[in-house]
Amino acid sequence: MKKVFLFLSFCFLQIFCFSQDSFFVDSLSFLYQNEKNDSVRIDLLLKISKAYQTNDLEKSMEFAHSALELAKKGKHPILEAQTNNKLGILLYHIGRYENSLDYFLKSKKIYEKLDKNSLLLGQVHNICGIYIQLGEYDKAMRAYQEVITKQNELLKQGDSTNIPQKHIFYNSMGIICDKKKEDKLAQSYFKKALKNAKEFNFHSRLGGIYNNLGQNSWKLNEYEDAFRYLNLSIENCKKENDRVELSRANILLSQFHLSNKEYSKSLDFANNAMKVAEDIGALESMEKASYLLYQIYKEKGNYEKALSAHEKFHSFHDSLFNERSIKEITRLQMLYDFDKKEEIREIEQNKLIFKVGLLISILVFGIIITGLLFLLNKSRARHLFFEKKSLEKDLELGNKELTMNVIYLLEKNELMKHIMVRLSNFLSENNENGPDTIMKIIKDIEANMKMNIWEEFEIRFQNIHQSFYNNLREKFPSLSNAEERLAALLSLGMNTKEIAAITHQSVKSVEVARTRLRKKLNLTNTDTNLVAFLADL
Repeated sequence: MKKVFLFLSFCFLQIFCFSQDSFFVDSLSFLYQNEKNDSVRIDLLLKISKAYQTNDLEKSMEFAHSALELAKKGKHPILEAQTNNKLGILLYHIGRYENSLDYFLKSKKIYEKLDKNSLLLGQVHNICGIYIQLGEYDKAMRAYQEVITKQNELLKQGDSTNIPQKHIFYNSMGIICDKKKEDKLAQSYFKKALKNAKEFNFHSRLGGIYNNLGQNSWKLNEYEDAFRYLNLSIENCKKENDRVELSRANILLSQFHLSNKEYSKSLDFANNAMKVAEDIGALESMEKASYLLYQIYKEKGNYEKALSAHEKFHSFHDSLFNERSIKEITRLQMLYDFDKKEEIREIEQNKLIFKVGLLISILVFGIIITGLLFLLNKSRARHLFFEKKSLEKDLELGNKELTMNVIYLLEKNELMKHIMVRLSNFLSENNENGPDTIMKIIKDIEANMKMNIWEEFEIRFQNIHQSFYNNLREKFPSLSNAEERLAALLSLGMNTKEIAAITHQSVKSVEVARTRLRKKLNLTNTDTNLVAFLADL
């Protein structure tokens, strides 16, 4: 009858709790639908996810994923980190430690980028928890040591915000060393944890640390210290009402006295452990306490009570096995559902990536084709431009050449006419001074030819180098005609001998003229080449 009553009470309580949770979730959903602010919407999604966490992990994950997508879309890095952390915790519960680690690491990366040290240290603690579950104790230890180093750096900078949390990290580092069988090193970390927790009045954590120190001292055969730490744990746990660690401390003390064959003391602590465990419904502690009672009664020769204790042990063991089996089945089902949803999500994501990739490929191909067409048209236009310029230049040079030839012929014709007229006059006069007159005509022809050569040169030079004389006269207006002609010849790269032959001067005269020209061009006592200087005008 009692069992039926308990069963009905349990069912009623479950229905009542479910109704309460359902009403709470509906309220949050209503607020979410009517909220416009992204930050508030993400916070509501995380709260809904938390509400579903205890009875529907699948839905809890769905809402957490929705929160993550919204955080990414709205570019809210802190909320994105919190959502990654939430998904990491959910995956931890179903034993998907590798996936959980991925989300924790993403969260850690965001906190590092934003320089959120207090949040970062907590995230590292979660990551270390994953490493411990995976049996990667060295990685976990390195991560904790990095945290401690970071805390010390912050302390040097005057930031003591995270110092009170050191006992958590030291205690975990002690547990890692304990698992690695490094008992002495484990003890040093547990003592550091104890010192920090006492210094900052974290009395609620002292029970667990005392138990760890007691168990560790026992392994090191330091029995007096073990007994002292475990008794301090019981004292602290009673004061802080920490019944989980109180049950553990009683079990450890019972085992300690049993190993010393102090059966009465061992029995007292075992009964105390059983009572506390029953009060809080801790099956694992009840299993351990009942097995201790079985061992104690058997050693004392009280086989009836030993049998009863052994039956209880098997009952608790079976209950634990069933509970663990149910949890494992539930975990495997959730794992299957998670994998299925992740597979669907991955397929959808791959489809989206394919579509985006296809679109990008089409755009890139279009850009390449457009670019090639543009370059082809540009190349054609450039070719036509240079071809036109070349034709124009050829035409211009041809015109200049033709003009110079016409001028040259006209000058020669005029010269010949002049000579003919003078000779005709001479013949008609029949002058006795004939030789002298003819010599004078020859000298006139020679002078006229020299003048024509220079005139022809200047005309041709100015047509080809239109800006030379203008630039020269603008910069050096004091130059004479002879100096301008010398400058023109030098700009063409002619040497002193060539210039002397053309101008009917001696080489020395040309050299003197060059020196005088350098002076007028302000090039005296400089390394500037005269020919190069004139060629650049």
